[in-house]
Amino acid sequence: GTTFTLLFPLSLFRPSLSEETHAHIGDLHVLLLDDEPEEQYFLQSTLETVGIRVLAGANSFEALRMAADEGPDIALLSDALTDLPWTTVMSRLHENPATSTIPAIVLKNGDAEDDEGEALTHSDAHTLPRPFSADQLVRSLVHVAFGSTTLDAPQSLEIIGASRRSVALIVDSDPDHLEWMETALTHRNIPCRCVGRLDQAEDAIRNGEVSVLLLDIDGPGSPATRIAEAREWFLHSRPPVFALTGMPETSKQIEGVQDVFQKPFKIDAVAEAIAPYVAKDGSRRTVRT
Repeated sequence: GTTFTLLFPLSLFRPSLSEETHAHIGDLHVLLLDDEPEEQYFLQSTLETVGIRVLAGANSFEALRMAADEGPDIALLSDALTDLPWTTVMSRLHENPATSTIPAIVLKNGDAEDDEGEALTHSDAHTLPRPFSADQLVRSLVHVAFGSTTLDAPQSLEIIGASRRSVALIVDSDPDHLEWMETALTHRNIPCRCVGRLDQAEDAIRNGEVSVLLLDIDGPGSPATRIAEAREWFLHSRPPVFALTGMPETSKQIEGVQDVFQKPFKIDAVAEAIAPYVAKDGSRRTVRT
């Protein structure tokens, strides 16, 4: 009458991979998060069988800590986490400068949707639909982590926002100030998008290109209102916000932002602050197929 459960690593295989992909496998460091123990065990043993280093988080909070401490090349997440929605895990990875450029693959069950009822394609992630083969999994991880078009491109991998860049979005109603910031940051190899109003960058926001927001908070309404209205445009990606202001008294009253830059400010200070949030050439956040 006793029932025993045995877990066997049924993942030994010889994937059909190119020599270049094999060469990358030894360099790959994967953060794995799936709170179904059997599934996590299977995925970990599959990856370790081919020589991939794996960090396996017991829960979302441990996985986020591991990501910050160890700096993996890519995160592999289930879309059915129980402690935090996977969209929240993605947002927290993106908000932390130490993990903001880590790409991710979400293992998707059928036509699953996130907790807010929004389609998976609205989030800043790549998805791999279940069921998938072991070699599809390995090729997907290598392909996304290293972003090379010459690597084996898995046909089942859904690229969310292909050709997506990682940019700093600057919103300022002063065109001269915008032009100065754009020129100075571009010269420092920080890609940016400069607009007078947020609705002028709707395409970049929708495609998940914006990794940090620099927002002019002067003008109609309180700074808190302007920041809150700006955040409504970023329901899924939630980039960190840096405030720009020309009023000294305002800079002491702002909450909910990473930092406040008092005009006139030194552009090097801005560049140093936002650089950790932006993959300068987009390579860690872009896959072109």
